[in-house]
Amino acid sequence: MDTEMDAMKSNHTWELLPLARGAKPLRVMWVFTLKGGTEGEGGEKLRFKARLVAKGCSQRPGLDFGEVYAPVGRAQTIRSVLAMAAARDLEVHQLDFTTAFLNGALGEEVWVQQAEGYEVGGASSRLFCRLRKALYGLKQAPRAWHATLKAALQEFGFKEGDADPELVFKGEGLERVWVVVYVDDLLVVGELSRVQEVKQQLLEKFQGKDMGEARMFVGFRISRDRAARTLHISQPAHAQQLVEKVGLSQSKGRGVPISTADRVGAAGKALGEGGKELYSEVVGSLFYFSTHTRPDLAHATGVLSRYMACPTEELWALCKGVVRYLGGTSSMGINYGGAHAHTGLVGYVDSDYAGDTADRKSTS
Repeated sequence: MDTEMDAMKSNHTWELLPLARGAKPLRVMWVFTLKGGTEGEGGEKLRFKARLVAKGCSQRPGLDFGEVYAPVGRAQTIRSVLAMAAARDLEVHQLDFTTAFLNGALGEEVWVQQAEGYEVGGASSRLFCRLRKALYGLKQAPRAWHATLKAALQEFGFKEGDADPELVFKGEGLERVWVVVYVDDLLVVGELSRVQEVKQQLLEKFQGKDMGEARMFVGFRISRDRAARTLHISQPAHAQQLVEKVGLSQSKGRGVPISTADRVGAAGKALGEGGKELYSEVVGSLFYFSTHTRPDLAHATGVLSRYMACPTEELWALCKGVVRYLGGTSSMGINYGGAHAHTGLVGYVDSDYAGDTADRKSTS
């Protein structure tokens, strides 16, 4: 808590003033958590962390906040940059800003109560905090931080990419360096000297941690074999979470997502209360995997998603079979690069004739 309050003071997050007439101060609360752990990803030591959070649920649109949307880097962008890094044997490093949202300058006048245990003038003080910068919990905090970070990157000479504005770059040829922005996590790709230069610039501007070579980035586990010039991405932790959620952690894996012997159709007994929502949630999770690191699930997910409005017990059994397959192959993912990597486009086609038992449509 002392560390959090010191960060607030050094960042000039607020000024203590008597409450302005007509202003309605937001309540704040302390949120505590344990971060890292010697057995966790990245080998971080277990540490206690406290965060002072504003109760943004009581904010009033047009008064306490306006626009709130803040974009993040797309999964396709992250994959493309990692594929390029593997092909060119570039460095892939990661930055994490520890108090990112506290740097975002606010455009609205927002008042909050003083933090419990740190009241100037005691618990009955008539002084309140007029925010200069954002607090965690404010609806506009992500947008304010995003605008501040993008302004700093522009100041350092970065330009936005045409396909995704959250991919910024600067330099030409071997001097070019790329940065993917995902809230307070940054992926920095390029030659080592250029990567180190960019990290130094950003860490001088904002308080953060140099995570070194990227191993976990927004759910992607990244493993590299520099000798073979390959880079592998997967999402084993997310896969195991889904398996546990469906209650299949003790089940055996499955060899294929959906077998050719499985008959898929709308006929059957409808799922009971709550079953439709769970079916939709699990199929949505499978779709997430299929569009991120598991394209082998694309066909099975497409088949199951046709029946979101009226799932049956038979379809739910098929859905659980796909989850079993995911659990048994959780370490699988996408492999990029390699000494003999094919740089062109290779496609595979499969089809059936009149395979749909309901309307005899073909699939290709």
